[in-house]
Amino acid sequence: MAVARKGFKQILLTVLCDKRILAISFFFAVIFLFQVSSVNAITIFSTASITSVHTAPLGTHSFVVAYCDDTADKIAFKVYDTNGTNTTTEIDVDTSAGTCSYTAVGVSAFNSTTFVIGWDDRVDQDATFAVYDSTGALKTGPIDADKTLDTTAMSVQVSALNSTHFVIGWYDSIAGSSQFAVYNSAGTLKAGPITVDDDVGTSNSVSTSAFNSTTFVIGWFDGTDQDATFAVYDSAGTLKTGPIDADTAVGSTSLSVSVSAFNSTHFVIGWYDNVDYDTTFSVYMSSGTLATGPIDADSDVSDISYSVQVSTFNSTHFVISWYDGTDFDLSYQIYNSSSSTVLPIIDIEPWPTVANVPFKYQSPTSQEVGSGLAFCNRNWIIAYANTTTQAVWRSYTDTGGVWNGICDTTPPIVKISSPTNSTYQTTSVWANVTLDEAGSWCGVSLNGTANVTMTNSTGNYNYQMTGLAQGGNNARFYCNDTANNMNGSTSNVMFFTVDTIAPTYSLNQTNSTLAGTQIKHSLNWTDNVALSGYIFSIANGTSTFVNDTWASFNGGTWSNVTKTVNSTANSLIQWCVYANDTSNNWNYTCAASPFSFLTTSATKSISITVSTALTDGIIFGNIISGTSGSPALNNSGCGATTSTCYNFTVDASSTSSTGFFNKLATAITCTGGTCAFMESGSNTYPGTASYGANTTFSTTYVAISNCNSVSAGSHCYVRYYLSPSSVNSGNYGGAGKYSYCANATDGTTAC
Repeated sequence: MAVARKGFKQILLTVLCDKRILAISFFFAVIFLFQVSSVNAITIFSTASITSVHTAPLGTHSFVVAYCDDTADKIAFKVYDTNGTNTTTEIDVDTSAGTCSYTAVGVSAFNSTTFVIGWDDRVDQDATFAVYDSTGALKTGPIDADKTLDTTAMSVQVSALNSTHFVIGWYDSIAGSSQFAVYNSAGTLKAGPITVDDDVGTSNSVSTSAFNSTTFVIGWFDGTDQDATFAVYDSAGTLKTGPIDADTAVGSTSLSVSVSAFNSTHFVIGWYDNVDYDTTFSVYMSSGTLATGPIDADSDVSDISYSVQVSTFNSTHFVISWYDGTDFDLSYQIYNSSSSTVLPIIDIEPWPTVANVPFKYQSPTSQEVGSGLAFCNRNWIIAYANTTTQAVWRSYTDTGGVWNGICDTTPPIVKISSPTNSTYQTTSVWANVTLDEAGSWCGVSLNGTANVTMTNSTGNYNYQMTGLAQGGNNARFYCNDTANNMNGSTSNVMFFTVDTIAPTYSLNQTNSTLAGTQIKHSLNWTDNVALSGYIFSIANGTSTFVNDTWASFNGGTWSNVTKTVNSTANSLIQWCVYANDTSNNWNYTCAASPFSFLTTSATKSISITVSTALTDGIIFGNIISGTSGSPALNNSGCGATTSTCYNFTVDASSTSSTGFFNKLATAITCTGGTCAFMESGSNTYPGTASYGANTTFSTTYVAISNCNSVSAGSHCYVRYYLSPSSVNSGNYGGAGKYSYCANATDGTTAC
């Protein structure tokens, strides 16, 4: 309440232009003070003396305004588009209804094309209704719900329960009661009349509002008990809750109670407190439980207000409007259902210092829960008589701004700045979006989970997504503009990957250790996303590592690098591979402990070890049945080659020839095209018998060439060695082993 204006004289200058009014107030006390009132879109709907008015939405951007024309003593209505276009001419409902006051007319829509009007016919002393369509055509009625009123009844209100049924409530001045009945849109009585309070005295105030298709709340002023009261009924006329007094001391001339449902479970009730001169409201549950309140929207409206109206915008917000008899203006305030102030008191229109009685004929509207009809984006309109010869309506947004009556049905365009369709090497990524217009809210859903509200930083909506899973993720954004249009389309989905895991390796191997040869160094790699490439690094017999250039895996998993190693035997070769994945995570672990090996001589050799027991080397074999004696092993007669030559002698006591056999301790393979495993029956010249290249010698017994038949008392020589294509006599290895060593490539000796 703008108490600062109290005591000021106000002069209203009205400028008419295309049925739009600019209201300018001049205030002065000792000095003149100039002020322009809140200027909103304003449309004149009547130039008569309007003494009762009510409005109802027909859809997102159309509504019906019903009113009592005291100049012509008639009930009429018009249908408007909220942009100001009158879609019907004035339609007369009752041309002989007499004078009206307070809430003598009510209107409520079934759907976007059909609505019911209820009114107090003071001439016929009836509570009457009729059903019309949005073109102005009469569909049902008029039908009298109560034919026994008198000339002092001044309150009839209706509320659609759904697209086919409605409740009509009225004040019966003869019975001194508040009543209702339920009808369908064809005019068939379904329940009632039901008396909700049989002793309300001089009430003149009944209000109805549907929760759903079967339940509604009815509120009334009880002039006898001086209460603001309500009760909840179902469409069969059964009392569900109450009656409950919202205020037990509102005075004898309150004459104003208004109810409006938020949804199927909550409603707001507003009233004029003629004791405290307050405009007051409370929020209740349909069960009768007080949710919040009572709250005084204006604690100083004088003793001549008689006018409080409430209208919900949605399930959480509502407007309360009233005539302020102290400041002589029509005011409103917006609250949420928790009774928190959304907007402070706003004066719709001021008036000169004398009280403007027409202001009390006012009706705000935004939604009707029963039929599900509502203006777009929580916008609302208010119709009222602003002079004794004129009535207007204004359109507002839920933030108190001017609504041009045009519904913004286009959702905002969401521009995703982050994440991008890429890979992140972190499990914490910022979500950031902007809109192509002013927004009211944005949320993000990560991988299909519930939306999380994003922070609005001057138009940049952001939220830090943490604990992201490795691999593929997606973020879907939902954003509302200030008209409450939501864009949550699939085009607002961004797919991205989180990869913080480097590749890993296994199966490290080399195919040789021979000094001076080309050796392949191999590792097998795996990654949780995809491999990219690697860098091979080698310290080739030195302490310095040399890196190759980066090489791609090319869809494979092995890093195979062939290098010619140091030609010096027993050189330390160290090598390492650094690999990255497509997310550029690198594995450097082998840098701390590289793989290594020592080079070996490029020599081909074999060793045959002979034990003194002749069990692992050259073995005395088969003695012909019937003979006796044992062969002897000595080195006599082998000359300089005693370490590689054995002289087998058969005892003279043997009576028959004996065969000698060899046995290798371990299976060996002689490799290389020029390599041969040689066996000789001579102590001076090698090569009397040989085995070809790539021959494998097993550990089974093999007959000794040239020693297959030895007579008693005779002997046989045998020598074994590994030889290239040419052999130099006398190089037959060390003691106890039978070996010949030669370079595999040039034939020179190497041991």
